[in-house]
Amino acid sequence: MHRAFAACLFGATCALSLPLAAETSSTPAPQKYACGDPTCNPPSLARTPSYPAQIERNGDFSADVSINQPCSCTRQLGMLVAFTASGAKTSHERMFKLQVEPGSTTQKVTLNKADLAKAKIGPGRYTISFALYDEHDKLAGSTIAGNPFIIGTSHETLAAKPILPASIGRDSELAIPFVFGNDGDVAGKATALVVFTRPDDNKGIEIYVPNLGIPPGGAKHIVRVPIKKRRELQIGAGAWLVTTSAFDASEQRLASFPGHLLMIGKVLSIPVAPTVTTPIEQTQDLGITLTLKNDGEVDDLVTALLIFSGGPGAPKPIEYKIEGIGVERGTNSHPLILSPLDRYNLGIRPGRWQVAVSALDRAGKRLETRRGTDLVIRPEANTTAAQ
Repeated sequence: MHRAFAACLFGATCALSLPLAAETSSTPAPQKYACGDPTCNPPSLARTPSYPAQIERNGDFSADVSINQPCSCTRQLGMLVAFTASGAKTSHERMFKLQVEPGSTTQKVTLNKADLAKAKIGPGRYTISFALYDEHDKLAGSTIAGNPFIIGTSHETLAAKPILPASIGRDSELAIPFVFGNDGDVAGKATALVVFTRPDDNKGIEIYVPNLGIPPGGAKHIVRVPIKKRRELQIGAGAWLVTTSAFDASEQRLASFPGHLLMIGKVLSIPVAPTVTTPIEQTQDLGITLTLKNDGEVDDLVTALLIFSGGPGAPKPIEYKIEGIGVERGTNSHPLILSPLDRYNLGIRPGRWQVAVSALDRAGKRLETRRGTDLVIRPEANTTAAQ
């Protein structure tokens, strides 16, 4: 085996395997010139050897090696095959002795599962290097290195739906845990995808995180989206629908979980107390003006919450929701109407009532509560008694 080749190619001493007995049979010492011809040119690899990119855990390895041999006689050449595991500094090598006839020929080199096991080449990811040597153990031509090879299989899954918070601060980092499974016997890779979409839009902002290593048994990766990244992508404050997804190394989708509502920062508020139309007659509509402030970058949507307490026959507060109130950017007022029938169905009878307002954002988070002036509902006049 040619030590100089190993040191040059891998930068470290390589693990060697002994050649087969059939390959160590004694041969005559090579002549000074190949075929006794001083004009005989050196041999070379015609192309990158052909081999399967992946084999099963207990499979055999074989490669078809095409060699250009320009001399007129059959020559004994050496074919070095070196396996380097991913991340390793040493390699496992095997030198094959080949009888190569003149011209361009193809020969097969094979390592069966016993040979692989003996050389401690087990399940995993490797790069393979091929090098051709002449009769004098001299490298012939260039080494063909860095060819990918896998022993075993990987089967990645997105084991569970990534858990996202309901809200984060305006300048906070968003951290999303992706839990992957792998029930194969070799490490795989996956790509995480996070998509941000405004609730009233159909155009998403995509963030891909590739090359996530998934060893056998699985792994957990935290995908982080800091404020700097969000600013670059214009993912501003307000409501977002977040979709999480993942793909394996062959770009097959593992799973997708759409539509998680995320609030970034507090953009909605009720800056002032509501105005209440009071007093009113029992047969009149009740008018309440709710003032909302939107510090976000897009229009938003809330559910208004009217709260009545302290009135006759009301042991606990009465809440009334009005959904689908659009909130434009800036400060805007929203007149809300409660009819006599609505009040009757809610149990709001004539008398004095304390009135407060609040609102629920898209995520159902309640904004501050503001109390207005008391409401006085006058009872309907008794016209019979007046007569």
